[in-house]
Amino acid sequence: MKERTKMFKVLISTGAAMALVIALALSQPAQPAAAVITENVITGAGAGIYPAGATFNGIQLAGSTFGFGVQTNTDGSGKGDFEMQINGSSPIGLSQWITITGWINSGTVNTDGTVTLQGTCTLD
Repeated sequence: MKERTKMFKVLISTGAAMALVIALALSQPAQPAAAVITENVITGAGAGIYPAGATFNGIQLAGSTFGFGVQTNTDGSGKGDFEMQINGSSPIGLSQWITITGWINSGTVNTDGTVTLQGTCTLD
């Protein structure tokens, strides 16, 4: 009798697990939804520090700040700017600044709420 009860529990557990997997599979869309194209104004800024030993072209990196602002349009075009300042020390110990300046010319709001921006930049 004990073996029968144990086997019955295993069958019930297996059946429940299979039903859950099938329900989850059927609830997913057949294909991913397309990106949302809408007009948006997007801004952001931040600052951070680099871990010890982080370098770029021989410059010991310490921290950075960035900021951007962009407007995306319904046709996928966009217009905006991006700037990042990275500070660190040169190989001889002098303060060194690296500047990245970017111009955004297109943008799309994705279905998950994130935004994909594209453009060009310069590194100074």
